[in-house]
Amino acid sequence: MKKKFFTEYTLLISAIIGVGFASGKEIEEFFSRFSIFSIIGIIILVIFFIFFSNILYDIKTKYKLNTFSNFNKLVFKNSKIIDFIQIFDCIITSSAMLAGLNSITNSYFKFSYIYELIIIVITFFIIINGKTGLSIMSNILVPVMFLSIIINSIYNIDIQSIKLISTQKNLINSILYSLFFSANNYMLMFALILKNDSNKKEFKKQILSVSLTLGILITLIVIALGFQASNYAMPLLEKSKNLPQILYLTYIVSLFIALFSTFVMSCYSANDLMPNKINKTLSAFIIIIISYFISMIGFSNSIKYLYTISGIISLVFCLYVIYFYYKDKRKTTIKNNHCNGYSTDIK
Repeated sequence: MKKKFFTEYTLLISAIIGVGFASGKEIEEFFSRFSIFSIIGIIILVIFFIFFSNILYDIKTKYKLNTFSNFNKLVFKNSKIIDFIQIFDCIITSSAMLAGLNSITNSYFKFSYIYELIIIVITFFIIINGKTGLSIMSNILVPVMFLSIIINSIYNIDIQSIKLISTQKNLINSILYSLFFSANNYMLMFALILKNDSNKKEFKKQILSVSLTLGILITLIVIALGFQASNYAMPLLEKSKNLPQILYLTYIVSLFIALFSTFVMSCYSANDLMPNKINKTLSAFIIIIISYFISMIGFSNSIKYLYTISGIISLVFCLYVIYFYYKDKRKTTIKNNHCNGYSTDIK
């Protein structure tokens, strides 16, 4: 049971902690640039993940759903349009991951395109091997990512910047961007949650652990960034230069790991959404190629513009799912009350 818990936990975490997260750029754009209000945003994220996960679990168990397409047919009826939007959403994320890869390899290594090609080939084989391949990858990569992010964040806590925290930022924008971040990243976990076969008690433990872990990691990064924005493409990577050489190199490796894990997860989710009549091996290849070409717009632009667009789309999707859940719950309650009344009349 403990092994299963760890496997599901690491799968969900690795879907979210990509290079945008681990480099600090995503956290800067959606949290730290709002100064002290970023703390409110982090609390909203934790609540959103716990609340929405329980809604999704109830829907999937009630109707025995295990794929995106079946879920969309139930909730949205015209599922092909929603499938397309979600595929686009996942491809945006995978494109940003490749853009981040290119940014790091160009700055720190030679033969960046050869490295990209190797990553693409490995990703392709993991995707076509399904959840087994993802589990093996996550169990190895997640502990390394955690350790690197925590060490780098704590080492670079900027006390002087914290003393200069501004309270003149916009609270409403902080809340909105937190919701965009939450919804966008939740979409990366969607396919994994639909395939999660844990009982409700175990699932709640998994989601609580994932939500609190994300909250703690984001808080550490926000503190390390001094509750403010910067002009760097990868602000936490820039701060990691203050680390001892071995820790600095370890952090760079962890960025590659974070990038790789989220790239794989987003491609996997997009592939899961593709119509069944399309060969999954062919669709995986197409998704990776499209992601590669979109990634050419660059890492910073991907996070700033594409992630925000993706976050808005994802939030609208999540809000409709919540609406469907309570509407369906109300129908079930009315139906049960009617049946109980009918039974009483018979007696």
